[in-house]
Amino acid sequence: MKRLFLFLLITVLAGACAKNANKTPEEAYQSVRNAYVTKNAKAFLENLTENSREEITGIIEPIREAYAAMEESGNAERAFAELAKRMGVPIKKLGSLTEEQYISYQMKDEQGGHGTNARLFPNNFLSDQAPTSVSFNEDKDKATLAFANGAALVFRNENKKWLLEINFSSVADVQDFSETEKSLQ
Repeated sequence: MKRLFLFLLITVLAGACAKNANKTPEEAYQSVRNAYVTKNAKAFLENLTENSREEITGIIEPIREAYAAMEESGNAERAFAELAKRMGVPIKKLGSLTEEQYISYQMKDEQGGHGTNARLFPNNFLSDQAPTSVSFNEDKDKATLAFANGAALVFRNENKKWLLEINFSSVADVQDFSETEKSLQ
C-alpha cells in the first residue's frame, strides 16, 4: 500500500513538473499569465527569457545607484519616499532592490491602475482570451502569439523551455533620478 501511494505521489509530482515545462508557446503563455494574474513575481521571473531578466536588472540598477548617491548626501528619504510607498517597500530597500520586488511592484501598479505608463503586458492582457494565431520564425526558436485585440507577445525557446521575451526598454516607465537629485541640492 505504501509503495502504491509513493508511486502515485511521484506520478502526480512528475506530471506537475512536466505541466510547468512550457513545451509550447501556448503553455508558456498560460504559465506567465497565471503568474501575472496571481501576482506571483517569482514565477513570472522564472518564465522570462534571460535577455528580459537582464533588462530588468538594467532598469533597477540606476534606482539602486541613485539611492546610494542620495543616501550619501542625506536626501534619499525625501527623494525616494513616494517611489518606496508606491512599490510597497521600505525606503532603505531601494538600495538593494531585487528583480522580484520590481516585478511585484509593476504587477501591482498595472493591475491597480495607478496611472503609470509602465506595462509588463499590453492592455487587456488580463482578459481570458486565447491567442488567435501563433507564428514561428524560420529556426522555430521564436514564436509570436497574436490576440484578437491586436496585442502580441513574443516567446523564445531557451534550453527546451518556451519563455516570454519582453522589451522592457519600450514598456518600462524608467524614471530619471538625476533630475530629482538636482532639485534637492
